[in-house]
Amino acid sequence: MGLFDIEVADADRGWKNIKAAESAAEAWMKAELQKLWTYHEPAADEAFRNEFARQPDTRFWEMYLGTHLVRLRRKLMPRKDIAQCKDGDKGPDFGIRKSNRVIWIEAISPSKGDKKNPDKVPESLPAGTSERILRAAPRRQVELRITSALYTKAVKFRRYREEGIIGEKDSCIVAISGVSSPFWQVTWACRTPFRRSIHLAMSNSRSTARR
Repeated sequence: MGLFDIEVADADRGWKNIKAAESAAEAWMKAELQKLWTYHEPAADEAFRNEFARQPDTRFWEMYLGTHLVRLRRKLMPRKDIAQCKDGDKGPDFGIRKSNRVIWIEAISPSKGDKKNPDKVPESLPAGTSERILRAAPRRQVELRITSALYTKAVKFRRYREEGIIGEKDSCIVAISGVSSPFWQVTWACRTPFRRSIHLAMSNSRSTARR
């Protein structure tokens, strides 16, 4: 089933516009996202498409990472073949079997943070202005957001071990994307041209309310 072949009432505006694909840019993006989905679908949990509709920026990273691993000829464990994940949604995002152990991967794309918290990463361009301001990159805030992301996934990995999904000899990896903030490009994160194009187009589509 296609990535956009669902109806989600509270979907993100950008997702709705991409699904409608009324512009050439949106039609291109929809086709490219569907290509990624063909790689990612076997390893995706049952809730992925609905969550992607609601949070396309954060869930895109998971799909992009899964696609990249498949293209690198890494054999991802299908969700249906993981005994403890028969309900479709439980367990890490990806599993790669290596002889007598499994490498488990959790993907996360931290948000910029709540504006009330000290770890909030500021906008590179303040809202309501076109004037660019030269200032130091908020390295400390970025580090705090990364620390929070690592803690969130560490808690998940601990629970999966307690539930018997992750074995004693298994390894755990947290894959962090910094796409949520432009400041991350000059601190920790890197973004490929394709990912930049996708997120720019998604942001432009989100700014247009048609549905």
